[in-house]
Amino acid sequence: MDIAQGTHTNRGYAAAVGSAMSLSMTAIFIRHLTQDYGLPALVLVYWREVMAAVTLAVLAVGPTLMGFGLYNVSLRYLTSSTANLVVMIQPVFTAVFAYILFGEVLTAAQLVGGAMILGAVAVLRLGKE
Repeated sequence: MDIAQGTHTNRGYAAAVGSAMSLSMTAIFIRHLTQDYGLPALVLVYWREVMAAVTLAVLAVGPTLMGFGLYNVSLRYLTSSTANLVVMIQPVFTAVFAYILFGEVLTAAQLVGGAMILGAVAVLRLGKE
């Protein structure tokens, strides 16, 4: 099936967006553990403690494998430039998930930055058509 017909492109976009969402969860998870539970950031790097091992395992299996796995799936259906363009919305997903999951308050600068990212992705995408 030709990519221009839409079916493959839609699969690619879905995989790329899923990749961005999954990778966003990594940043939120680390922030949650360091701030809400008081774990030092270095604990997440070293394997000395059981919690660090569990944290790294969860990050490896969940967001990382799913994020990069979906990104690779998106490359099957989209050009690399298009897939990378869609994944650029990851910071926006991170901010939205942090707001929904942990009540993170977004500043005006962060909202403007998110709008700028979405606007840039839209402009670049529309320029490709």
